[in-house]
Amino acid sequence: MAGCGADGLCNLELPGGYCYVDAGEHCCPDGSESTPINEAGDRWCMRSCQRDRDCGRNEDTYLCLEEARICWSCFAADAVVEVGAPCDDDRGCSPPAGVCLTEEFGFPGGYCSQPASVCCPEGSIGLNIQEDPPLPACIDLCQADRDCRPEYQCLDAGDGDSVCWPGGGEG
Repeated sequence: MAGCGADGLCNLELPGGYCYVDAGEHCCPDGSESTPINEAGDRWCMRSCQRDRDCGRNEDTYLCLEEARICWSCFAADAVVEVGAPCDDDRGCSPPAGVCLTEEFGFPGGYCSQPASVCCPEGSIGLNIQEDPPLPACIDLCQADRDCRPEYQCLDAGDGDSVCWPGGGEG
């Protein structure tokens, strides 16, 4: 596509279009990172960043995913992580935005989330799940324990919100 370079492709599902290079077929150009974009392991070369302003677009639309160090849109059709779904690793949580909060962080059976520094999908809110260093993550909203997975319970998160948090029964 014109404007995306000789090897570039354009994903028109992302706001304003997003130029990328298929990392499975080409080397990533300077200023980009090879990034998994789906559970199948397909990879794109995507613009590198250190902070939101490096993304060169409207900062309300494209933000820097700090963990992956790439620019991404919260509004991408495939950027919606199923917050609260069980997982074994990040690949099971809609890469590149999705992360798996593992038992190491106190989440039994793994817990799909995404960095709350980016944005949280509808039905979830950002909470700091670790104090030092701070680790803001998207956590599922709930109204009662039955809205949560069996090993999670619905707890008051403040400001009138309740979230599914580790500590429920085993079934």
